[in-house]
Amino acid sequence: IRREIDLPMLKSLTPEGTVLKNVFTEIYDGKTTFARQLGTYPLVIGIKQRLPLNQFIDIKVQSHMLRSIVGKQV
Repeated sequence: IRREIDLPMLKSLTPEGTVLKNVFTEIYDGKTTFARQLGTYPLVIGIKQRLPLNQFIDIKVQSHMLRSIVGKQV
């Protein structure tokens, strides 16, 4: 399911280079900050740097994992 359905769907919905506005920074895991847009079933976005938590930022999609997106703050 993850490889055959979820990953192609993520790539279709949010191609690399897509800018997602107003994602909310929530938690750290090591040096990665995780964020999500507000919504019922929001995508998880990993940002490979520690950003201030509880803030809204814009990110650009850099790559895709099986269940999440990797982005960079713009």
